[in-house]
Amino acid sequence: MSDRAERSYIFKAKKGQQLTVKLVGRDAVFILSGGTAGSVEDYTEETKSWSGKLPPSDDNEYYIRLSSYHKVASYTLEVLLK
Repeated sequence: MSDRAERSYIFKAKKGQQLTVKLVGRDAVFILSGGTAGSVEDYTEETKSWSGKLPPSDDNEYYIRLSSYHKVASYTLEVLLK
């Protein structure tokens, strides 16, 4: 059993759109992924920031999966989609 706390943010976008994600806070990291529930593909490793063009996703849904080994993590998540 893991003591890891997780939270997911889901958004719709099109492949090729420019995305910038920045996580401010020391107690959490995120993984950017996309695809349908049966074939979710991770686009990043655990990180605190990512910027680039979105790769294709089966259903144009993308996920920012936040995780922390602390029960309470204080953070700010900044997301810019162009």
